[in-house]
Amino acid sequence: MTNVTMTGDPRKILAHVEKQTGAWLGELCDTASELAKRPPPQGSPYLTGNNRDSIGFDHDNPLSWRIFTRSSYGAWLELGTSRMAARPYMAPAIQEAAREMERKGVD
Repeated sequence: MTNVTMTGDPRKILAHVEKQTGAWLGELCDTASELAKRPPPQGSPYLTGNNRDSIGFDHDNPLSWRIFTRSSYGAWLELGTSRMAARPYMAPAIQEAAREMERKGVD
């Protein structure tokens, strides 16, 4: 853990932190949404590419981002159902995007 001491107007400092964090989250979501569009895991349906093409991301404010799929079955693939095992693609993409950003030195 790193300790940081900042001096100055707390509002300006918080605005700067929010801007930097928002930029990082935006890059993470962009990278993860692209990684999630890769060919699906073994056993996942892949006839039309509908789920892949429906993956996107947006944000309400710099600190509130979301990655989503607009397909009617994307969540079922990610989380599974009572009759189907999970076939995660979104969570692994987010984890890989975070590792990729770490390798690039973005933290």
